[in-house]
Amino acid sequence: MRSSRPLFSSQKIGRLEPSSIGGEVGPYSPVVRFESVRAVLALAAKHNLQLHHMDVATAFLNGELSEEIYLTQPEGFVLEGNENLVCRLNKSLYGLKQSPKCWNTSLDGHLKQLGFKQSKNDACIYTRVCNKGLCIIAVYVDDIIIASDCIDEINEVKSYLSAKYKMKDLGKLSYFLGVSVMQTKNEVFLEQCAYTKALLSRFGMDNANSVATPVDLNADLVTTSDEVEGCDKNLYQSAVGSLLYLSTRTRSDITYAVNNVAKYCSKPRKNHWTCVKRTFRYMKGNMEIDRVYCPSNDMLADIFTKGLSAEKFSRLRRKLGVVFFEKHIQCEKEC
Repeated sequence: MRSSRPLFSSQKIGRLEPSSIGGEVGPYSPVVRFESVRAVLALAAKHNLQLHHMDVATAFLNGELSEEIYLTQPEGFVLEGNENLVCRLNKSLYGLKQSPKCWNTSLDGHLKQLGFKQSKNDACIYTRVCNKGLCIIAVYVDDIIIASDCIDEINEVKSYLSAKYKMKDLGKLSYFLGVSVMQTKNEVFLEQCAYTKALLSRFGMDNANSVATPVDLNADLVTTSDEVEGCDKNLYQSAVGSLLYLSTRTRSDITYAVNNVAKYCSKPRKNHWTCVKRTFRYMKGNMEIDRVYCPSNDMLADIFTKGLSAEKFSRLRRKLGVVFFEKHIQCEKEC
């Protein structure tokens, strides 16, 4: 078996390492944006699409190389008497810079053969409309979401991909990119309760007293003089980065608070760190908040741009979570 490997003279090609091979085209693979994933989930809720999940085993080994690449004989598998020879790779390998791109090119070709069209706005979103219905595919490296209103469409895609690659069928979508997903008949719920608990424990805030709001309106963030005691810059940046990740995934309720403290990552002070801890304390008491997608014929922006009936105004106000203080409204009427 070992003697069947293609060996070439290293005197002619030199010693090449896999990680040093680049190529003229960028070797990296595109991945689906989470904004696009949210759009797919919103469409699933509105049009009652079924969500399924598949995973590709050893995805990078399925890519086809478009250039000649040579690899030194692996340690422990060197042929005696042929130590000066090298191996030529026939397919992509983990460790090559272009392996992600090779894998994505392979998957892209097979999906297009199946009749899917690639989105112009996100290279990892594919759609197909046929007599059976609509089918949407979202790809994040080796994780694949399949959304369709027809189970036959989903099974057809699964069968096709399983014939081309070694696939793992994970059934209905329940977890994707660190986010737990639950789908009911007309709603899709997203939550990151486990990540939130781990985050609080990581920064020592798991036993902190909770507060009702993520922002202290009386906090002084502007003061950045040397008179204010500084804080650990690495710790501060790590905490803000984790909160930013959480706010862009499922916790839009802390977006304003996180954006405020993110301005001071270059030179954080103790007063800034106090505001970060305030956000942690808010999350401690509001850990199980879900992002919910549900069908609606209302345009929520209408509440700010159009004259509405009292009934529709009240309905949109409840959806937005807007609070109006009756005293202020009464004062305006009297004036």
